[in-house]
Amino acid sequence: MSKIINPDQVIIHLRTIQNISLLNGGSSMYYIGYLCRRKYNEKSKQSHKIIHEDLINLDKTDDELLVQINNILLYKYLDKSDEGCVLYITDNSLNVESGINDYMQQWLNIQLMRLKSTEDSQYQKIIKNPLKLYMHYIHKSHYKIIYQIDIDTIDPNDLSKVVELIDKVEVYFIVKTQGGFHILIGKPNHDVNIKLHNLTKVMKMSIHNNNMTSICGSTQNGYEVHAITLDEFKKISIS
Repeated sequence: MSKIINPDQVIIHLRTIQNISLLNGGSSMYYIGYLCRRKYNEKSKQSHKIIHEDLINLDKTDDELLVQINNILLYKYLDKSDEGCVLYITDNSLNVESGINDYMQQWLNIQLMRLKSTEDSQYQKIIKNPLKLYMHYIHKSHYKIIYQIDIDTIDPNDLSKVVELIDKVEVYFIVKTQGGFHILIGKPNHDVNIKLHNLTKVMKMSIHNNNMTSICGSTQNGYEVHAITLDEFKKISIS
């Protein structure tokens, strides 16, 4: 299960990404998802299953944000089980207006599809859950200010390779997860971007600009997700 065990860390995480967004022309609106991950729950047949998803406006007070997040954590998976569930938030804020426009266009396409054939399997699948379609397009509407380096290893030899490259970019925030790190950075230049992607071929790492991060202060399979400094990350890479 996931729960909030360090509210201060939650707020630090949320305010950090909000400030980065606002300083770069983004918004205070984010997508938040409570997911069951197969690697934490063998009962899940999918790599991940959405237990609950919502939009969260970081213009709210700290207390209001914590209430909304704790309410999300009340949702359960597989009847009363919440084993293997993890709380995530998008790294980048949402362009809700753009997301709604894309949703409306797709909904129009679906209606045209319906006129052609009510037996169309794609139409039948989507029409059963229009909210899921709506959230899909809202979730995709990122401002794409922050890039994330998602590292699924704690091997110092691998981490040292990352350190050499992130010294050349702006590092906004580093999240320590159970099995690795989420490093939130500014847009890398062409040379650094190529070298980062080359690293993904030789170690358990990926880089995205539309990703989600486990929320600091919450638990991930019993492990407390928390923020660390760049200096702390560098020390881990040489330990």
